[in-house]
Amino acid sequence: MKNRILLYTQAELEAKTDIKFTFEEIKKGTKVVKIVFYVTSNAKLGPEGVNDTEFIDHEDTIQLLARFEVAKKVANSLIKTYGEEQIRSNIKYVHEKKRNAEVTNMAAYIVKAIEENYAYPKIF
Repeated sequence: MKNRILLYTQAELEAKTDIKFTFEEIKKGTKVVKIVFYVTSNAKLGPEGVNDTEFIDHEDTIQLLARFEVAKKVANSLIKTYGEEQIRSNIKYVHEKKRNAEVTNMAAYIVKAIEENYAYPKIF
């Protein structure tokens, strides 16, 4: 159970969410009778003490796109075509909506969000 469930879940949770956990096995002899979980914050990106909205609002646009692994050439093209306001609003949108979702290529998702303006969809 430990290897199949707990360690797998621990790695997945830490990789995909803003929390993580450690655990302690309480044993009687060789048998585990209790498990104590310790849940903590998982601050993996951005400067400490700054929430992501503040970071997105104040970070240089090229650096912000680089944070999401968007190539510099593509970033420059996006800035020229769509402007910084549309880029920042769509990065905020993607960050809020997809933070815990499984997105295999975040750079491509961010670019598509900016190009199609996911933050402000057209209403027909």
